[in-house]
Amino acid sequence: MTEATPVHVVIVVKIDMKSVGLLADRVLDIISLEASQIQAVPRVSDDVRTDFLSGLAALEPAIIALIHLNCLLAPPSDDEAQPES
Repeated sequence: MTEATPVHVVIVVKIDMKSVGLLADRVLDIISLEASQIQAVPRVSDDVRTDFLSGLAALEPAIIALIHLNCLLAPPSDDEAQPES
């Protein structure tokens, strides 16, 4: 867990009708995207978790990853919570 400092910012988002604060060390920019700018997340391998990404947007010179907060902040399922034997 990260301790908040005076340089941190809190980003308030709404997830399933609940307001949630996300602690960030910085915000570089705020952008608007058209749906046509969002690309599907490529499947890299079975070992790489990408279910928390909802899409990618190429804005030169960067690629912006769009985070699906419901998936990222959801409690782990029973399968994920159990250590492998």
